[in-house]
Amino acid sequence: AVVDLPWSACSHDLVLAYPDAKVIVTIRDSAEKWYRSYWEHFRWGAIFPPGLTHSFIAYWRDVTTKTGCGYVTRWPPWPPTDRELATCLAAYSSH
Repeated sequence: AVVDLPWSACSHDLVLAYPDAKVIVTIRDSAEKWYRSYWEHFRWGAIFPPGLTHSFIAYWRDVTTKTGCGYVTRWPPWPPTDRELATCLAAYSSH
C-alpha cells in the first residue's frame, strides 16, 4: 500500500507496472484544500537537516513537475506566490 507523495507522482507508472492491482483513489474536497496540503508537505521539508535538504529538493522538483506545479522553482517553496497558486490550482483542475 502507498499513500500521498511521492507515490502519487508516479501512480500512472505503478498502474502500468501492476495492471491487476487494486487501486483506491481519494480526492480532496476542493483544489484549494489539496493545495494547502501540498504546500504543507513541502513546508516541512524546508526544516530538514542540511544533509537531507539536497535530496529533498531534488524530490520536490520532480514532484512539482509531475503534478503540474512545475512553475515553482525556488527553495524553500513558501510562502507561495499568487502565480504559483494559480498554476497549481489549474494543474489540479486539469487532471
